[in-house]
Amino acid sequence: MYCSVTDKSGNLRNDLRRDILNSVSELRKSFMELKSEAEERETVIKRLEEEVKKLGGQCTAAASREAEEVSAIS
Repeated sequence: MYCSVTDKSGNLRNDLRRDILNSVSELRKSFMELKSEAEERETVIKRLEEEVKKLGGQCTAAASREAEEVSAIS
């Protein structure tokens, strides 16, 4: 009886160990996917910020030209 209990216990430990390793593997994959998504979003945000700066500069330049034209007419 002692041998069968020990064998069952060993099998349970191996099953538990395998389950833990599988869980850790899945967690690592999930974290890598999250990190990749975060990096992609950060890239998009930087690109959009650059576009906003560019368009803001164009608006400022256009407003300056318009102000100059108005003062020249007056």
